[in-house]
Amino acid sequence: MLLTGAFTAVPKELRDSARVDGAGEPHIFARVYLPLARPALITVALLTAIPTWNEYLLTKVSLNDESAYTLSLGLQQLSAQNVPQYNSLMAGALIVVIPVILLFLALQRYFVNGLVGAVKG
Repeated sequence: MLLTGAFTAVPKELRDSARVDGAGEPHIFARVYLPLARPALITVALLTAIPTWNEYLLTKVSLNDESAYTLSLGLQQLSAQNVPQYNSLMAGALIVVIPVILLFLALQRYFVNGLVGAVKG
């Protein structure tokens, strides 16, 4: 829905002017639509990447080898001990959260523009 809104918000005049200049459909898509839809594309990527990074149930069911466990499963293993060591548990939680925070901070301006649906034109 975000991408549909972003691509329909691109003015038809930009496509028509690119066609008058002799651009084909792939060139119009790559040079007109993609740069204007970049905030929406980054927003969709963030909204897909964060739940994938935090995925717990699918990896718990599908992985049998402990050496292949993800960070979420490793964090759960730390908390499932008889006497949880909270300092290790909090350090592990910090390690799990830091990449998500850094990714969001790096792409924050695109994320906000993608949710608003701003198209410069």
